[in-house]
Amino acid sequence: MKFLTTLTVLILSTYVSIAQTTQILLDSIIAHSQQTSLYRNDVDWNNLEAEMKDLAADADSVTQLAPALNHLLAALGDNHGRIVYKGQF
Repeated sequence: MKFLTTLTVLILSTYVSIAQTTQILLDSIIAHSQQTSLYRNDVDWNNLEAEMKDLAADADSVTQLAPALNHLLAALGDNHGRIVYKGQF
């Protein structure tokens, strides 16, 4: 999945702005979480997605997605999951 996400970002960055690519990446992370998280059935995904998009509204880099991604983990109650980008987050 990491390769696919990286490839998607690289391809999309050719055609769209960095901010648009960041939002597309966020959508991809949300979709992946909805499908694979052990806690996916305990979350109001419509509400969580709206909150995450509000937190990431001005994000124009992956690192600026950190507040939205941390909110995702908190909402899932996932104390073991981590999101890592270049060894950070």
